[in-house]
Amino acid sequence: MATTIAMKQLANGALPSSKGTLYTSAAVTQTLVKSIIVTNIGASPQTFNLYVDGSGTSRNIIPLNMALAAGYCMVFDDVITLEAADKIEGDSTYPYNMDYLISGVTEA
Repeated sequence: MATTIAMKQLANGALPSSKGTLYTSAAVTQTLVKSIIVTNIGASPQTFNLYVDGSGTSRNIIPLNMALAAGYCMVFDDVITLEAADKIEGDSTYPYNMDYLISGVTEA
């Protein structure tokens, strides 16, 4: 069976106010997350968190309750490897004020 490799936008949306799944690696797929961009589209500073859940336990991948000023963005560009069913999760102080974009490579 041939291997398929695809570079793509993995997920985008608004960070929820409580921890939620932003992206889940599909069955029989390995994923390399190349970047996560978070943008504060609100009028005031916000705090947010990003996590990786690879074994049923979420682990922070940025400092806890990271602050981001209004109108600014944060680019996380450390490579994260995900196996099938592994997740990227996130939350923020105010829902819908923090947009995110996750980009990477999948191999199935």
